[in-house]
Amino acid sequence: MGSWEAVSKTVGSPIQEFLQSRLEPVCEKFDVLNIEYELLHDHSLWPNRKPKILMQTCGHVAGAAYYYQPFQVRGEGWPPLPMAQNKKFIGLSLHPIYGGHFAFRSVFIFPRIRFSSFCAPEPLSILHSTEEIRTALERFNYSWKDSGFR
Repeated sequence: MGSWEAVSKTVGSPIQEFLQSRLEPVCEKFDVLNIEYELLHDHSLWPNRKPKILMQTCGHVAGAAYYYQPFQVRGEGWPPLPMAQNKKFIGLSLHPIYGGHFAFRSVFIFPRIRFSSFCAPEPLSILHSTEEIRTALERFNYSWKDSGFR
């Protein structure tokens, strides 16, 4: 069977390998058609280590999942606890079917394509009250390891 180290050398990143196997043919087709595009991944970073793109925002704009952000429900005394040093209280994307059991991994950007009549689809919100949103954000930020936010 071998050790975990041996397996990890053979199977680097199964999710990344799967995505690459699916995205490579798409990129090849775009190249053949001379379609200008940029493919960004959730791990694409600038030299200063900041993300090149905010995937949760992409998912929200695409209508795929609702991105709940702290500023939407801020109020006096909320958030109730300070974050650990060098940590920010961040937003949470929830899908109407999968909840928090998903991830946005990649996005194509087509800089030369414009849709003058484009209307972004509204993402479906599965949380309806300020209290529900606050609870989900608190669970995500304070105790994400227990998956209670999902």
